[in-house]
Amino acid sequence: MAKAKKLFLLREKRETWRVRIDNKLRYGMCPDCQEEVRWLTCAGAAKELGLREREVFRLAEKAEIHFAESEDGRLLICSNFRK
Repeated sequence: MAKAKKLFLLREKRETWRVRIDNKLRYGMCPDCQEEVRWLTCAGAAKELGLREREVFRLAEKAEIHFAESEDGRLLICSNFRK
């Protein structure tokens, strides 16, 4: 009887991430607050709220936080956060 051989396959996955840090402060009128507010990026809001960015997107989808979209399509969060 032939002896069984063990075969191990190793697959390596490489990913490249491009990170762009935008330190510009954005101020503008929040249509929900009707106040002049500082607009935060999703990452900035996540840091201030102590959440992950994905959770910030979910809050925006549920309209539980004030948000707007920039000209270039980015999600901007009102610094007053919650309604």
